[in-house]
Amino acid sequence: TAGGVVRGRGLLLGEVVVGKLSAGQVRAAVVPKLQAGLPDVDGLLGLSFLTRYAVSFDARGELVIAARR
Repeated sequence: TAGGVVRGRGLLLGEVVVGKLSAGQVRAAVVPKLQAGLPDVDGLLGLSFLTRYAVSFDARGELVIAARR
């Protein structure tokens, strides 16, 4: 992580669905919330999911995730 090294358990998710987008066979890691340093966050989308899509910000600064063309 940007904050340093944390211990976790790696696994392979059969499918991850975010809104209308989905991806199969996504690598993931499970770490305790306190160890991750993000007590109010339930999860993060990492590059194992995001590299499958076109990710950008619109003029308002809103995150846009769309299928690659």
